[in-house]
Amino acid sequence: MAAISMHAVGKTFGKTAAVSNVALDIHDGEFAVFVGPSGCGKSTLLRLIAGLEDVSSGSIAFDGQDVTEQAPSERGVAMVFQSYALYPHMNVYDNMAFGLKLAQSNNTNKTDRQGMDQRVRETARILQIEHLLARKPRELSGGQRQRVAIGRAIVRQPRVFLFDEPLSNLDAALRVQMRIELKRLHRELGTTMIYVTHDQVEAMTLADRIVVLNEGRVEQIGAPLELYHHPRNLFVAGFIGSPKMNFMSAIVTACDAQQVTLDLGIGRPIIAAVADTADLKTGAKVTLGLRPEHLTDTSGEGQLEGEVIALEHLGSETYAYLACGNGEPLVIKSAADTAIKVGQRVSVAVPPQKCYLFDETGMALARRDFGEWNVIEVG
Repeated sequence: MAAISMHAVGKTFGKTAAVSNVALDIHDGEFAVFVGPSGCGKSTLLRLIAGLEDVSSGSIAFDGQDVTEQAPSERGVAMVFQSYALYPHMNVYDNMAFGLKLAQSNNTNKTDRQGMDQRVRETARILQIEHLLARKPRELSGGQRQRVAIGRAIVRQPRVFLFDEPLSNLDAALRVQMRIELKRLHRELGTTMIYVTHDQVEAMTLADRIVVLNEGRVEQIGAPLELYHHPRNLFVAGFIGSPKMNFMSAIVTACDAQQVTLDLGIGRPIIAAVADTADLKTGAKVTLGLRPEHLTDTSGEGQLEGEVIALEHLGSETYAYLACGNGEPLVIKSAADTAIKVGQRVSVAVPPQKCYLFDETGMALARRDFGEWNVIEVG
C-alpha cells in the first residue's frame, strides 16, 4: 500500500494545459475516485501517477519518496484499462501470470514458480473465475474479461491500483455488479486504489473520497455525501447528483437574521434559510439551486408553477420536467404512481432549508439545514 502526494503538478501538451497546479494527498489504503466531464484531465492525472506521462511541473511522492522521475515499472503500480488489453492468444491463466513470468524470466527457482501459480489461482478464486482459467479471451463475456484484467493487476501485488474507466464497456447491470465486486476487493485487499470515471453515480457508490476535476484543476475534494450536501461551487453542485441540481437566477429582495427573500420573476417570492446573511445585500444577484428530490408538487400552494413538458418513469420514482419561465426546465421528483400528466400545470413547494445559494462568482453561500458550510481548500 502507499500514500500518494502530488505537489503543484502540471502537465501541458504544446500550449494546452491538461493538468494545472494540482495539490492532492491520497491516503494509504484509500479508494479515491477522480471524476469530471470529458477532457477535464482525470485520465492524464492518472497517467502521471502511473509514470506513463512525464510531469511538466511539480512532483509526485509515494510514502514520502519522490517518484517523479521513476519509470512505471519502478513505482509498484498496476493499471486496469477500459479496453481490457488481454492477449488474445493466451488463456486466462497465462494472461494473469504474464507479468509475473516476465519478472521471473531470469530466475529458475522452482519455489518462485510455485508461488506464482498459487497467486494466480488465489486471485482467480477471489474474482470467482477459477472455472475460466483455461479459456481464451474470445470465449469470455465483457464482464469476465474485465475480471481477468483486474486479476492480472492483483497478482502483481502492487502498492497502488489504477483504474481508467474500467466499466464503460459493460452494460448497466454488469456495471452495477462490478461496482459491488470492486468495493469487496478493496475491503479484502486494503490496497490504495485510484479510479477514473466520468460517471458521477460510479463515483458516489465507490469512493471513500471524490476528487472533482474541471479543466485540469481540482474543484473540490471530499466524501461522496459531503460533496452532495456541501458543494463548493456551481460546477460541483451541477455535476454531483442525478438528475442534476436545478439552477435559477434570482434577486435578493430582503435579508433577515438567517433567511433571505428571493425574487425569481416567475412566481411567488422564495424564502431561503441561510447560516449567515453578512455577505448578502438587498439587490444582490444570486443563483438558487434546488435538487429535484427536494421539490414536491402541491395543490396550488407552491411558490413556483409550470407546465409538465416531459415525464421520466424510472420504476420506483418519476421525474417531471416543468416549463417554468424562460430558463431550463425545472425537474421535480414524484412517486412512481403519480397522477401528473404531460400538459398539466403543476405548483411546486420550495422548502427554505433545502435551498442552495451561490454568489455572482459561483461560490456557495452557507446553508442552515446541514450546519455552517466550510470552504475545503484545494490545490
